[in-house]
Amino acid sequence: MSRIKTLAPAFVAAGMLLGATAPVMAGPEDTAFFQRFAGSFSGSGEVLRNAQASPNNVNCTFKGQPGQDRITFNGTCRAYVLFSRDVGISLMVDPKTDRYVGTYTGSSIGVATLSGTRKGTGATFTITWPKPVNGDRVATLSIQFQSDNTLRVVTTDKASVNGPVITTSDIRLKRAG
Repeated sequence: MSRIKTLAPAFVAAGMLLGATAPVMAGPEDTAFFQRFAGSFSGSGEVLRNAQASPNNVNCTFKGQPGQDRITFNGTCRAYVLFSRDVGISLMVDPKTDRYVGTYTGSSIGVATLSGTRKGTGATFTITWPKPVNGDRVATLSIQFQSDNTLRVVTTDKASVNGPVITTSDIRLKRAG
């Protein structure tokens, strides 16, 4: 079972991506988007350990801790007794560019960087892995709130360098309480 690494380096790295300029406050739509992650979530879905594997059914729990211009969303996903993995997403917004940057923790190959944009109640990110996964270092992460209390997190990737795009994880979560 992998452990979530400390998030401090992730915020330092994200800060470097945004530049060393004076902070600019996030807009109200960005703040509202981050606030949607507040609280505890649980749910289930499917995860592929790699492009050649059969999907594993997983049950997940997460806790969101939003700020005005950032979010941490950390949890654990379990597939019966096969595996348990700590997972985390840390994001911050650069209101000058409307770009979201951050990190994804949970892959056995290490911390990946995230970069993307928000549209309405969802966001799409390019994942850049620290090492090749399925033949390259790039995948896509989509987060879409389907209501105030439910969200869907989907990761897609090419099955190989020239292969078709496949869904490598599809998890639906509901806010507790």
